[in-house]
Amino acid sequence: GHFLWRARRGPWRMIFHGYGADGKITDGQTAWSTDPNLLQWHWQPEPLYSSTVRYSNGSSEVFTRRERPALLFDKSGNPTHLYNGVQPPNETWDGHSYSYVQAIRQRP
Repeated sequence: GHFLWRARRGPWRMIFHGYGADGKITDGQTAWSTDPNLLQWHWQPEPLYSSTVRYSNGSSEVFTRRERPALLFDKSGNPTHLYNGVQPPNETWDGHSYSYVQAIRQRP
């Protein structure tokens, strides 16, 4: 899946799930476009996020899959939270999944 939005001051942006070398959905990619018809996109080579999540207590978890990104925005149009559908570690392809919400660090 992908999520498309218009940045408050700037181009159209898109986040989508990417595939790792093993073919599993493991990370999030991002692209932007200034083309009014949205036909030309510029891809950012580094992943926006990975399947590894670090918790505030110092622990971490590597999800089997992390996909279907969506964003929550504040009143000013800044993204505050990233939503994903995830599968827990060591889950099979057709196993259970759930929604995961992660706060986005804001730039000062």
